[in-house]
Amino acid sequence: MQASRYDTIVFADSDICVAPDYLETVTAPLTDLSLGMVTCAYVAHDPQFIGGAIASLNRCCDFIPSALVARALDGGIKFAIGVTMAIRKDVLEQAGGLHLNRIGSDHNLGKRVAAAGYRVELSHLILESDTGAESLGDIWRRELRWARTIRFNRGLVYYGQVFCFGLVYGLPLLWASGFAAWAWGLAIVTLAFRLLQAGIAAQRVGAPKLIRWFWLLPLRDGLTFAIWLAGAFGDRISWRGRTLRIIADGIIVGDDTI
Repeated sequence: MQASRYDTIVFADSDICVAPDYLETVTAPLTDLSLGMVTCAYVAHDPQFIGGAIASLNRCCDFIPSALVARALDGGIKFAIGVTMAIRKDVLEQAGGLHLNRIGSDHNLGKRVAAAGYRVELSHLILESDTGAESLGDIWRRELRWARTIRFNRGLVYYGQVFCFGLVYGLPLLWASGFAAWAWGLAIVTLAFRLLQAGIAAQRVGAPKLIRWFWLLPLRDGLTFAIWLAGAFGDRISWRGRTLRIIADGIIVGDDTI
């Protein structure tokens, strides 16, 4: 930050792939002084391994659609995504600068930019980020950290997601109904709507090759539900070999070596 020479700063993750016009695309909107930040979503458009596919299904079929729903409900984007955050220095200062001792510092910075009276814009760019052959354990630890990030930053809104797991609820419903015909019908309709929603999402974000992994959607939804449930409690996250404790508005207060 001290060595930066220009008024616009772009924070970016190191594991993304971008086009040659990336910097121009994400910084150009900042000429509008009412706009404080441009951020981007990301997905593995063509994962080659099951771990990468499970991670990418979440980003494509759940995270990006959820971000669009949040934009509609909140009257604008009130968060940022760490793969890209393009911001002017003056806006960063008015938003309170960098808070590196917070869970989801990217999410929190976007929230503070919006609270300072500026708009946060979600770019049309969907960046490429392939998680490769990671394990279910890797996915669990990362997404549990994300879940608790949302809980600590959004409060009670987090628990509203209880209504978003129709495919998961179909199994206990079938059992409780004694596998009645109406329950089978409801479960089939729910699955059909889930596949339709996922298919539309994959096409709209430019990742049609994800469709070949849709047979993993029941597992993906079950894992998402388990992560959401675990994220509803607790104040610990795992980050690069450390266990961190979270308090208050998402502040990291200490760590213990695993």
